[in-house]
Amino acid sequence: MASGLLLATDPPLPTTPERSLWGWLVAHRWRYRAVIAGMLLAYCLLGLGGSIISIDEGFYTQAAREMLARQSFWTLYLNGEPRYYKPPLAMWSIMASYALLGESDWAARLPSALLAGVVALLVLGLAWELFHDPQTNLLALLLFLLLPVTVVLSHMVMTDMYLLAGLAAGMYAWFRARRDWRWYGVFALGLGWGLLSKSVAALALPGWALVIGVVRREWRQLGGVVLASGVAMILALPWVMINLASSRPGFLHEALLQEIVQRILGEYGPWPPATWLGHLLYYPRVMFTDFLPWTVLLLVPMGRVFKDLFRREALGEQALGW
Repeated sequence: MASGLLLATDPPLPTTPERSLWGWLVAHRWRYRAVIAGMLLAYCLLGLGGSIISIDEGFYTQAAREMLARQSFWTLYLNGEPRYYKPPLAMWSIMASYALLGESDWAARLPSALLAGVVALLVLGLAWELFHDPQTNLLALLLFLLLPVTVVLSHMVMTDMYLLAGLAAGMYAWFRARRDWRWYGVFALGLGWGLLSKSVAALALPGWALVIGVVRREWRQLGGVVLASGVAMILALPWVMINLASSRPGFLHEALLQEIVQRILGEYGPWPPATWLGHLLYYPRVMFTDFLPWTVLLLVPMGRVFKDLFRREALGEQALGW
Protein backbone atom coordinates (compact mmCIF):
# COMPACT_ATOMS: atom_id res chain seq x y z
CA MET A 1 0.00 0.00 0.00
CA ALA A 2 2.80 2.39 0.87
CA SER A 3 4.42 1.79 -2.49
CA GLY A 4 1.10 2.50 -4.18
CA LEU A 5 0.78 5.75 -2.31
CA LEU A 6 4.30 6.72 -3.25
CA LEU A 7 3.51 6.11 -6.90
CA ALA A 8 0.35 8.19 -6.50
CA THR A 9 2.46 11.19 -5.53
CA ASP A 10 4.23 11.33 -8.88
CA PRO A 11 3.99 14.80 -10.40
CA PRO A 12 3.07 15.16 -14.05
CA LEU A 13 6.08 15.81 -16.21
CA PRO A 14 6.29 19.47 -17.25
CA THR A 15 5.74 20.18 -20.90
CA THR A 16 8.29 23.00 -20.94
CA PRO A 17 11.63 23.18 -19.12
CA GLU A 18 11.78 25.33 -16.01
CA ARG A 19 14.91 26.83 -14.53
CA SER A 20 13.59 27.15 -10.99
CA LEU A 21 14.45 24.68 -8.22
CA TRP A 22 10.88 23.39 -8.28
CA GLY A 23 11.07 22.86 -12.04
CA TRP A 24 14.29 20.89 -11.58
CA LEU A 25 12.66 18.76 -8.87
CA VAL A 26 9.55 17.76 -10.82
CA ALA A 27 11.30 17.43 -14.18
CA HIS A 28 11.87 13.74 -13.49
CA ARG A 29 9.57 11.51 -11.49
CA TRP A 30 12.36 9.45 -9.97
CA ARG A 31 14.07 12.62 -8.78
CA TYR A 32 10.83 13.72 -7.10
CA ARG A 33 10.46 10.29 -5.47
CA ALA A 34 14.09 10.24 -4.34
CA VAL A 35 13.82 13.65 -2.66
CA ILE A 36 10.66 12.65 -0.79
CA ALA A 37 12.13 9.28 0.23
CA GLY A 38 15.36 10.89 1.42
CA MET A 39 13.46 13.52 3.37
CA LEU A 40 11.33 10.88 5.12
CA LEU A 41 14.30 8.63 5.92
CA ALA A 42 16.26 11.51 7.44
CA TYR A 43 13.24 12.72 9.38
CA CYS A 44 12.39 9.28 10.77
CA LEU A 45 15.86 7.94 11.57
CA LEU A 46 17.72 10.99 12.91
CA GLY A 47 17.38 11.98 16.55
CA LEU A 48 16.16 8.65 17.94
CA GLY A 49 19.02 8.32 20.42
CA GLY A 50 19.22 9.73 23.91
CA SER A 51 17.87 8.50 27.19
CA ILE A 52 14.23 7.76 28.03
CA ILE A 53 12.75 11.09 29.12
CA SER A 54 9.19 10.41 30.25
CA ILE A 55 7.18 8.10 32.50
CA ASP A 56 5.24 6.83 29.49
CA GLU A 57 8.42 5.88 27.64
CA GLY A 58 9.68 4.06 30.71
CA PHE A 59 6.39 2.18 31.05
CA TYR A 60 6.28 0.94 27.45
CA THR A 61 9.95 0.04 27.13
CA GLN A 62 10.03 -1.87 30.42
CA ALA A 63 6.74 -3.61 29.64
CA ALA A 64 8.13 -4.71 26.27
CA ARG A 65 11.25 -6.12 27.94
CA GLU A 66 9.24 -8.12 30.46
CA MET A 67 6.76 -9.35 27.85
CA LEU A 68 9.64 -10.48 25.65
CA ALA A 69 11.30 -12.28 28.54
CA ARG A 70 8.02 -13.99 29.51
CA GLN A 71 6.92 -14.59 25.90
CA SER A 72 3.64 -12.93 26.90
CA PHE A 73 2.00 -11.53 23.80
CA TRP A 74 -1.46 -10.48 24.99
CA THR A 75 -0.90 -9.30 28.57
CA LEU A 76 1.38 -6.42 29.56
CA TYR A 77 3.72 -6.94 32.50
CA LEU A 78 5.46 -4.25 34.56
CA ASN A 79 7.67 -5.03 37.57
CA GLY A 80 6.47 -8.61 37.41
CA GLU A 81 2.77 -7.71 37.67
CA PRO A 82 0.17 -7.90 34.88
CA ARG A 83 -1.12 -4.56 33.60
CA TYR A 84 -4.21 -3.98 31.48
CA TYR A 85 -4.10 -0.24 30.80
CA LYS A 86 -3.18 -0.49 27.11
CA PRO A 87 -3.60 -2.98 24.26
CA PRO A 88 -0.43 -4.81 23.21
CA LEU A 89 0.28 -3.64 19.65
CA ALA A 90 2.84 -0.98 20.58
CA MET A 91 4.61 -3.50 22.79
CA TRP A 92 4.62 -6.06 19.95
CA SER A 93 6.39 -3.54 17.74
CA ILE A 94 8.97 -2.70 20.40
CA MET A 95 9.51 -6.41 21.14
CA ALA A 96 10.14 -7.09 17.44
CA SER A 97 12.56 -4.18 17.29
CA TYR A 98 14.37 -5.47 20.38
CA ALA A 99 14.60 -8.96 18.89
CA LEU A 100 16.08 -7.65 15.62
CA LEU A 101 18.28 -4.79 16.85
CA GLY A 102 18.89 -5.50 20.52
CA GLU A 103 17.48 -3.70 23.54
CA SER A 104 18.17 0.01 23.31
CA ASP A 105 16.28 3.27 23.48
CA TRP A 106 16.94 3.77 19.75
CA ALA A 107 15.35 0.42 18.93
CA ALA A 108 12.34 1.17 21.14
CA ARG A 109 11.69 4.47 19.35
CA LEU A 110 12.23 3.15 15.84
CA PRO A 111 8.68 1.76 15.31
CA SER A 112 7.08 5.12 16.16
CA ALA A 113 9.43 6.87 13.74
CA LEU A 114 8.70 4.44 10.92
CA LEU A 115 4.96 4.80 11.52
CA ALA A 116 5.35 8.57 11.19
CA GLY A 117 6.77 7.87 7.74
CA VAL A 118 3.74 5.70 6.92
CA VAL A 119 1.38 8.47 8.01
CA ALA A 120 3.35 10.94 5.87
CA LEU A 121 2.85 8.66 2.83
CA LEU A 122 -0.87 8.50 3.59
CA VAL A 123 -0.98 12.30 3.77
CA LEU A 124 0.74 12.41 0.38
CA GLY A 125 -1.72 9.91 -1.04
CA LEU A 126 -4.77 11.78 0.24
CA ALA A 127 -3.41 15.12 -0.98
CA TRP A 128 -2.88 13.65 -4.43
CA GLU A 129 -6.40 12.19 -4.49
CA LEU A 130 -7.85 15.58 -3.58
CA PHE A 131 -5.76 18.02 -5.60
CA HIS A 132 -3.57 16.15 -8.16
CA ASP A 133 -0.91 18.82 -7.76
CA PRO A 134 2.72 18.04 -6.83
CA GLN A 135 3.24 21.38 -5.08
CA THR A 136 0.18 20.82 -2.87
CA ASN A 137 1.46 17.29 -2.26
CA LEU A 138 4.79 18.52 -0.98
CA LEU A 139 3.18 21.30 1.05
CA ALA A 140 0.85 18.81 2.77
CA LEU A 141 3.84 16.63 3.62
CA LEU A 142 5.79 19.55 5.09
CA LEU A 143 2.81 20.79 7.10
CA PHE A 144 2.50 17.36 8.71
CA LEU A 145 6.20 16.78 9.34
CA LEU A 146 6.84 20.25 10.76
CA LEU A 147 4.07 20.09 13.34
CA PRO A 148 5.82 20.14 16.74
CA VAL A 149 3.52 17.36 17.98
CA THR A 150 4.57 15.19 15.00
CA VAL A 151 8.25 15.82 15.72
CA VAL A 152 7.80 14.86 19.38
CA LEU A 153 5.53 11.82 18.99
CA SER A 154 7.54 10.35 16.12
CA HIS A 155 10.67 10.32 18.26
CA MET A 156 9.21 8.99 21.52
CA VAL A 157 7.89 5.64 22.72
CA MET A 158 4.19 6.50 22.84
CA THR A 159 1.01 4.84 21.56
CA ASP A 160 -0.20 8.03 19.85
CA MET A 161 1.70 7.51 16.60
CA TYR A 162 0.47 3.91 16.44
CA LEU A 163 -3.11 5.16 16.79
CA LEU A 164 -2.56 7.91 14.23
CA ALA A 165 -1.25 5.38 11.70
CA GLY A 166 -4.41 3.30 12.04
CA LEU A 167 -6.69 6.34 11.79
CA ALA A 168 -4.82 7.73 8.78
CA ALA A 169 -4.98 4.38 6.96
CA GLY A 170 -8.69 4.11 7.74
CA MET A 171 -9.38 7.65 6.54
CA TYR A 172 -7.50 7.13 3.29
CA ALA A 173 -9.31 3.82 2.75
CA TRP A 174 -12.70 5.43 3.46
CA PHE A 175 -12.05 8.02 0.80
CA ARG A 176 -10.98 5.42 -1.76
CA ALA A 177 -13.85 3.05 -0.84
CA ARG A 178 -16.36 5.51 -2.20
CA ARG A 179 -15.21 4.42 -5.66
CA ASP A 180 -14.00 0.88 -4.89
CA TRP A 181 -15.70 -1.01 -2.03
CA ARG A 182 -12.67 -3.31 -1.59
CA TRP A 183 -10.94 -0.49 0.26
CA TYR A 184 -13.27 -1.18 3.20
CA GLY A 185 -10.94 -4.09 3.91
CA VAL A 186 -8.13 -1.59 4.50
CA PHE A 187 -10.54 0.48 6.59
CA ALA A 188 -11.12 -2.58 8.80
CA LEU A 189 -7.38 -3.23 9.14
CA GLY A 190 -6.71 0.42 10.03
CA LEU A 191 -9.44 0.43 12.66
CA GLY A 192 -8.28 -2.91 14.06
CA TRP A 193 -4.74 -1.53 14.27
CA GLY A 194 -6.04 1.52 16.11
CA LEU A 195 -8.07 -0.57 18.58
CA LEU A 196 -5.02 -2.69 19.39
CA SER A 197 -2.96 0.50 19.75
CA LYS A 198 -5.11 2.66 22.01
CA SER A 199 -8.39 0.87 22.57
CA VAL A 200 -11.65 2.80 22.15
CA ALA A 201 -9.89 6.02 21.08
CA ALA A 202 -9.80 4.45 17.60
CA LEU A 203 -13.62 4.50 17.47
CA ALA A 204 -13.36 8.15 16.45
CA LEU A 205 -12.78 6.83 12.92
CA PRO A 206 -16.04 4.88 12.39
CA GLY A 207 -17.90 7.42 14.53
CA TRP A 208 -16.92 10.19 12.14
CA ALA A 209 -17.73 8.09 9.05
CA LEU A 210 -21.13 7.08 10.47
CA VAL A 211 -22.09 10.67 11.25
CA ILE A 212 -21.23 11.74 7.70
CA GLY A 213 -23.19 8.81 6.27
CA VAL A 214 -26.31 9.49 8.35
CA VAL A 215 -26.33 13.24 7.75
CA ARG A 216 -25.97 12.76 4.01
CA ARG A 217 -28.15 9.61 3.82
CA GLU A 218 -25.48 7.54 2.13
CA TRP A 219 -26.83 4.18 3.24
CA ARG A 220 -24.55 2.02 1.09
CA GLN A 221 -21.46 3.68 2.55
CA LEU A 222 -22.95 3.30 6.01
CA GLY A 223 -23.27 -0.43 5.46
CA GLY A 224 -19.64 -0.67 4.39
CA VAL A 225 -18.46 1.23 7.47
CA VAL A 226 -20.56 -0.94 9.81
CA LEU A 227 -19.34 -4.18 8.24
CA ALA A 228 -15.70 -3.08 8.25
CA SER A 229 -16.01 -1.93 11.87
CA GLY A 230 -17.38 -5.34 12.84
CA VAL A 231 -14.37 -7.04 11.24
CA ALA A 232 -12.05 -4.67 13.13
CA MET A 233 -13.77 -5.56 16.42
CA ILE A 234 -13.11 -9.23 15.71
CA LEU A 235 -9.41 -8.46 15.17
CA ALA A 236 -9.23 -6.83 18.61
CA LEU A 237 -11.39 -9.42 20.36
CA PRO A 238 -8.58 -11.86 21.34
CA TRP A 239 -6.96 -9.19 23.54
CA VAL A 240 -10.23 -8.74 25.43
CA MET A 241 -11.11 -12.43 25.75
CA ILE A 242 -7.65 -13.65 26.76
CA ASN A 243 -7.25 -11.03 29.47
CA LEU A 244 -10.80 -11.52 30.75
CA ALA A 245 -10.06 -15.22 31.09
CA SER A 246 -6.74 -14.48 32.81
CA SER A 247 -7.92 -11.85 35.31
CA ARG A 248 -11.49 -10.67 34.94
CA PRO A 249 -11.47 -8.20 37.92
CA GLY A 250 -8.09 -6.68 36.99
CA PHE A 251 -8.95 -6.26 33.32
CA LEU A 252 -12.39 -4.80 33.99
CA HIS A 253 -10.97 -2.35 36.53
CA GLU A 254 -7.94 -1.11 34.58
CA ALA A 255 -8.88 -1.43 30.90
CA LEU A 256 -12.58 -0.57 31.17
CA LEU A 257 -13.30 1.33 34.38
CA GLN A 258 -10.13 3.43 34.63
CA GLU A 259 -9.05 3.83 31.01
CA ILE A 260 -12.54 4.43 29.59
CA VAL A 261 -15.24 5.33 32.13
CA GLN A 262 -13.16 7.31 34.61
CA ARG A 263 -11.19 9.05 31.85
CA ILE A 264 -14.43 10.19 30.22
CA LEU A 265 -15.71 11.45 33.56
CA GLY A 266 -12.43 13.24 34.22
CA GLU A 267 -11.66 11.18 37.32
CA TYR A 268 -8.57 9.41 36.05
CA GLY A 269 -5.54 10.19 33.94
CA PRO A 270 -2.12 11.83 34.16
CA TRP A 271 -3.72 15.26 34.60
CA PRO A 272 -7.41 14.63 35.35
CA PRO A 273 -9.63 17.70 34.94
CA ALA A 274 -11.64 18.67 37.99
CA THR A 275 -15.01 18.22 36.27
CA TRP A 276 -16.60 16.25 33.45
CA LEU A 277 -17.01 19.48 31.48
CA GLY A 278 -13.33 20.24 31.97
CA HIS A 279 -12.47 16.85 30.53
CA LEU A 280 -14.82 17.39 27.59
CA LEU A 281 -13.21 20.74 26.77
CA TYR A 282 -9.73 19.23 27.12
CA TYR A 283 -9.85 17.62 23.66
CA PRO A 284 -10.74 20.71 21.58
CA ARG A 285 -7.99 22.59 23.38
CA VAL A 286 -5.46 19.84 22.66
CA MET A 287 -6.59 19.70 19.04
CA PHE A 288 -5.90 23.36 18.43
CA THR A 289 -2.70 23.53 20.46
CA ASP A 290 -1.29 20.39 18.83
CA PHE A 291 -1.85 21.89 15.38
CA LEU A 292 0.24 24.96 16.15
CA PRO A 293 1.61 26.79 14.25
CA TRP A 294 -0.87 25.72 11.54
CA THR A 295 -4.05 26.13 13.63
CA VAL A 296 -5.18 29.16 11.63
CA LEU A 297 -4.81 27.18 8.39
CA LEU A 298 -6.89 24.37 9.93
CA LEU A 299 -9.81 26.68 10.66
CA VAL A 300 -10.38 27.42 6.96
CA PRO A 301 -11.02 23.82 5.77
CA MET A 302 -13.00 23.06 8.91
CA GLY A 303 -15.25 26.02 8.17
CA ARG A 304 -15.77 24.78 4.63
CA VAL A 305 -16.55 21.29 5.94
CA PHE A 306 -19.30 22.63 8.19
CA LYS A 307 -20.71 24.84 5.45
CA ASP A 308 -20.77 22.08 2.81
CA LEU A 309 -21.66 19.15 5.07
CA PHE A 310 -24.84 18.31 3.17
CA ARG A 311 -23.30 18.65 -0.30
CA ARG A 312 -22.06 15.52 -2.01
CA GLU A 313 -19.15 17.29 -3.66
CA ALA A 314 -17.55 18.30 -0.36
CA LEU A 315 -15.76 15.02 0.37
CA GLY A 316 -12.31 16.47 -0.18
CA GLU A 317 -12.77 19.28 2.30
CA GLN A 318 -14.30 16.90 4.84
CA ALA A 319 -11.41 14.46 4.57
CA LEU A 320 -8.86 17.24 4.82
CA GLY A 321 -10.67 18.86 7.75
CA TRP A 322 -10.82 15.56 9.60
